[in-house]
Amino acid sequence: MVQAFRNRKLHLAGLAGVSLTASALLIREIDASGVYGPAGTADTLIEDMRSNLPTPQADGSILEGVAFDGRKVSLEFVADERVDLHLLRDSERSKRCGVWRSAFRRGEVEEVEYRYRQGGAASSAHLNAANCG
Repeated sequence: MVQAFRNRKLHLAGLAGVSLTASALLIREIDASGVYGPAGTADTLIEDMRSNLPTPQADGSILEGVAFDGRKVSLEFVADERVDLHLLRDSERSKRCGVWRSAFRRGEVEEVEYRYRQGGAASSAHLNAANCG
């Protein structure tokens, strides 16, 4: 065992591994990397969304409203009759989580609701730190 510590290459490789792991954990914790979500605060993201309303979405719906009460973001969408309401609600969870993960981690937002209206029907999907972990 003592021989392993005397081997310079093994020692440097171990040190490099520990350093990389510590750096990755630190970056993840402070959200210094774009890998863990968009840059900026939740307030910035919400204001950007509000400034572009109404916003057509790739899934065929239209984002019509964005509300934030200090803990919960509510996104209001309207969908055309040709679009499957349940498919809209349940699609792209990983992409949605990627948008909000940093805000959850920093405690800026506790929950995000994606609320869809279609004719007389309504359906919602909820995201939070637990289901976007």
